[in-house]
Amino acid sequence: MSSWREQWRARRLQLASCLIAAALVLVPAACDSGSGTGGDAENGSQLGPAGTLRIADFSDVTTFDPALAQITQAAYLFPVYDTLLRQDSAGDPIAHLATAWTEVDQTTLRFTLRDDVVFHDGSSFDASVVKLNLDRAKAADANPNAATFAAMTDVVIIDSTTVEVHFSAPNPTFLLDMSLVPGMMVSPLAINDGVDLTRDPHGSGGWMWNRSASTDGVRQTYDLNPRYWAPDLQGVERLEINVVSDNHARLNALKTGQVDIVNAALPGDVEDSADQGLAVLRADLDVHFFLIPDRAGELAAPLKDRRVRQAIGHAIDREGYVETVLNGVGTASGGLVPPALTEWYDPSLTDVPSYDPDLARQLLADAGYPDGFELTLPTLPLLQTSNEAISQMLGAVGVRVTLAPLQNGQLGPEMRKGNFPATVAAATQYHPYQFFNLFLSGNGPYNPFHLADTGPIDTMLRTAGGSDAPAAQQLYSDVARSAIDNGVMFPIAFAPVINLCAPKVQHAFIPLGARSAEPYGIRLDG
Repeated sequence: MSSWREQWRARRLQLASCLIAAALVLVPAACDSGSGTGGDAENGSQLGPAGTLRIADFSDVTTFDPALAQITQAAYLFPVYDTLLRQDSAGDPIAHLATAWTEVDQTTLRFTLRDDVVFHDGSSFDASVVKLNLDRAKAADANPNAATFAAMTDVVIIDSTTVEVHFSAPNPTFLLDMSLVPGMMVSPLAINDGVDLTRDPHGSGGWMWNRSASTDGVRQTYDLNPRYWAPDLQGVERLEINVVSDNHARLNALKTGQVDIVNAALPGDVEDSADQGLAVLRADLDVHFFLIPDRAGELAAPLKDRRVRQAIGHAIDREGYVETVLNGVGTASGGLVPPALTEWYDPSLTDVPSYDPDLARQLLADAGYPDGFELTLPTLPLLQTSNEAISQMLGAVGVRVTLAPLQNGQLGPEMRKGNFPATVAAATQYHPYQFFNLFLSGNGPYNPFHLADTGPIDTMLRTAGGSDAPAAQQLYSDVARSAIDNGVMFPIAFAPVINLCAPKVQHAFIPLGARSAEPYGIRLDG
């Protein structure tokens, strides 16, 4: 067993002995669960909404503005905002604000819209609102989901309930994106009046944010929207999302009946939770990776040398990570596409890059760093154990890591600002086109140093978007090889996205691309 694993086991024992249960002050209520599809008539639509759904999340909302919000924070925005489309429990797009859609050609989508939707502020929804929102999302400089709109050229209003979206190249994930944060519609009155949506959401969703009952850093509260156009989807009267940054405290809150759903549960909690009768909602699409935006060496000069970046890739022990950090719940397969995406997964990348600490040391020496170098990485409570494990792996080959603590929710904004040279991260991948455009594209939000070295990747992604499945699969494999060979991104592991539910929560599921269940259709049984 490698020395980093021995050090890690000792560290885990130390952490376990020091855990202190976090105190939660929550409203007591029934908490039970099952899983299924949301919003169907057979799910009890004849019943009125009842009870309070209490959720524990790992971080507070950073902004209620969909054009500036990360998908990881969708739980806070789903209650307030309707999306253009939704998903069923199989991850297929279904109607919502848009009642139908047609692929006119490879670069044109036409949407037919509802005509009975009213925003919380009284303004109406129509085709002009879709255009206003999509144009605004594309123009937003700090949009973390900018990749969704990169190929969008214009939005054309056909009539009040029909709109066309045009692209410069095929965008195979746009429909699914429209069921997530990028597809959330903001009130036109709020947009035109320049309302700061950071702590003042203006949507048309099934619940309305209750400012007076919400406390930043503690809890965000939502009350039923009495004028909602789809009352069958409103299964509960109130939602509370409680901020519980400690991973173990979230689980304890569920076990003790203080919350009904836990977002961002740990893989190691699965077996224990199932034994206690808790429902486990999982999607095996989480990618843990090491991203190096600072390939010009502006913040960390050694990273300018490709051999140094490659050394980092060869220092990562993926099997050890799965064993120690994920408690065996995950896979150590290489490449950058999770095995669960069978259509796009390439088994020839299983061992890419290889775990070879001796080669890593040799590469560092060849690059002029025989004694290693110093590297500062960001960390946050949700990824603390991941960062400590990777830091020990890198330390074993001479890369001495200093971890700079951030709060949950700050990692994405800090990386997009270019404030750190590299990072350990986790993101849900529901299609390689979406994932690679987000993190590897030269025009993507995670290229803050505006480097042109991903030009070949950009070309391959544009081609893949309009190719048939076999050709696209090969192109996505080529993108992964290019990213790994050039030290842009390295896989660490693939793990499930996990939510845990108490036994009376009915009809909850995690949409593809999300990290939490949306509230529509969820009911409390008892």
